[in-house]
Amino acid sequence: MRLGSPKSRRTKILLPKWLPGFPQEWHPYDSYMSISKHVEEMNYTSEEILKVRKTYYAMCAEADYLLNRVWEALTSKGYGLDNTFVVYVSDHGEMNMEHRQVWKNSMYEGSSRVPFAIAGPGVAKGRRVTQLSSLLDVLPTLLDMGQETDWERHAELAGKSVLLLAGAPSSAPPQLVVTPGADRAVVSQYHSNMGNTGSFMVRKGPWKYIRFGHTLSAFSPQRYVPLLFNVDEDPSETQNLAGQHSQILGQLDLELQDLFDPEDVDRRVKSEDFRLYHRFFGSLDQKQLRKKLERAYAGFDAEDFKKIQLWAKELASWGVPELLVV
Repeated sequence: MRLGSPKSRRTKILLPKWLPGFPQEWHPYDSYMSISKHVEEMNYTSEEILKVRKTYYAMCAEADYLLNRVWEALTSKGYGLDNTFVVYVSDHGEMNMEHRQVWKNSMYEGSSRVPFAIAGPGVAKGRRVTQLSSLLDVLPTLLDMGQETDWERHAELAGKSVLLLAGAPSSAPPQLVVTPGADRAVVSQYHSNMGNTGSFMVRKGPWKYIRFGHTLSAFSPQRYVPLLFNVDEDPSETQNLAGQHSQILGQLDLELQDLFDPEDVDRRVKSEDFRLYHRFFGSLDQKQLRKKLERAYAGFDAEDFKKIQLWAKELASWGVPELLVV
């Protein structure tokens, strides 16, 4: 296989499109995440950005090579697509300098859109399915591949088998099967490092809706406004259409509310965060706490400490929650 010259391959790697006005004119969630990932440098050169992106594509090529080694080992032992199912998935993607971000943690496509490839008995070779799926679908699909018979044990599964979409017969009950052509919504949420408040996503058709947790005063609905993208027409996700399509935004929010109350979830998460903070730092006086934080975080200053104090004061007004037992 001829790959072409390094120069010709390089022209196929495009620079990401960044919105102007960083950080003041960006959505506060995005600007915070970019800064927390240390991608706030204002003078990146095209060559520096391309270096990051080339490294990512090299890692993808390495993953393909390693997967092929696994497959060769299987075939050498007599396994083949006539008697073996193969499922290839990833837990997250890589932002790869898109939206001035690296790593994962984001609801943008670079992070949240992951591979889900299936091969095996009955699976249509070379079929590319464009219907939305979720990692929640992996377990029901594996059960379907294993010809599960006692589906009543799995009635509470949130995902569905995608085996039928792949062209193979399915033995799963209709309510646990994604049927071809189904207009389906998939949901995701994030409450961990690099983000400063909860984020919730709904994808349905060409639309992506992202809303944020407003539990604390710093994350008011006036500042942390929702985002709405038509991913088909705007694959870079740079045009927020929330103000132009209020009906679609409302419909997608109902899809989310039918599953859970995002504000309740956000409040629970922040309560648990504060419980952990109180557990490890509650016995320290303010002087001891500041010294500990200054040792832990390079550049931690008086302004940072003030934010910690305001955060703790607001959460303390709720009372310290008891240990969360799941």
